Amino acid sequence: MTTIKKTGIGILVVFTLLILFAFWYKWQYSMDKAESFEVNSSELPNKVLIASQGSDFKMNLVSSIIDNLRDKEVYLKVIDVTDLKNVDEDSWNAIVIIHTWEYNQPQKDASKFIDGAEEPEKLIIIGTSGSGDLRIKGIDGMSSASMMRDVDSTTEYVLSKIEEKLE
Repeated sequence: MTTIKKTGIGILVVFTLLILFAFWYKWQYSMDKAESFEVNSSELPNKVLIASQGSDFKMNLVSSIIDNLRDKEVYLKVIDVTDLKNVDEDSWNAIVIIHTWEYNQPQKDASKFIDGAEEPEKLIIIGTSGSGDLRIKGIDGMSSASMMRDVDSTTEYVLSKIEEKLE
């Protein structure tokens, strides 16, 4: 076998392995879809939208936020981040976006909504990543590594930000 053939086969093998790794990575670390639901009456004057993705950490965080606000005069709606394209910012006092970083970039629907926000001061951003330190530049938010032990502290952060926006 000639050197050119060996080199070509080597490149093909490496390329194939990279493609397989990319598919495995996407399958292993992709987020489930978060189920939509509402809490309290939509007639209440204070309205908080929570857009999330489906993972144990994110759903525990959403549940903790809901549990803390359920008995307050606040209408809460939870949607998946892929549904942000249908959101009218003017309808909400606060919008919590809980997304994960994928391939060193924020989730595309979350990023598009954040970039196009007419009232970015309404946004509360929680970005999760493997390292826990990736953040969208210029956006006030928090970064986390999706550790279950951080649910309480992240909930406190989100609740304090919601309280600021409802005042």
